[in-house]
Amino acid sequence: MAEQSVCFQLAERPRLFHCCTSAAASAHPNCYVKDDLKRVAAADFPAAGAKYYMLGTVLGLIRHAERGDLDATNPIQGQISDPVHKIVSQPDIWELRWRIRGNPYRLYYSEDLSKRPDFVGLSFVRKQIDGTPEEVRLRQNQDAAEAQDRYRYAEHFQWGHDTNNRRCEYCFGDSISDLV
Repeated sequence: MAEQSVCFQLAERPRLFHCCTSAAASAHPNCYVKDDLKRVAAADFPAAGAKYYMLGTVLGLIRHAERGDLDATNPIQGQISDPVHKIVSQPDIWELRWRIRGNPYRLYYSEDLSKRPDFVGLSFVRKQIDGTPEEVRLRQNQDAAEAQDRYRYAEHFQWGHDTNNRRCEYCFGDSISDLV
């Protein structure tokens, strides 16, 4: 049986979904995932309303993942039916999946309930689906490898997370205003 994500295990305590940064928090790091989200939103959703819709959809699924109440048999409105997968080519990496306005998007992340933060967002991309199945698979493996590189690079400083039990400025919050 395949390993099941903690996104399907109800949370007994608040979980944190942090965004990987480029250095220790005291050094004013670059936030990879928030930068990725801003770049993808600006490129694919230039109208303000569309951009807010996209970012709200992304944050909505992340909130469900934090609570552990994702249910592949009862998909969230606007989402695909199987939103979480383990990446075979990169053993530490999972992906959250979206289909927004017909296009596939992926958030590559790590999860571990024995660590704080519980979730670490590593990379957000629009999945490139043009080309042969082999070309698509190659690009997806490259995206996952970049996420794995970020994981390995930032793991020694806890991905820039500087608190134990509360959100830091690089965790996903309740507002999309810092993603616009």
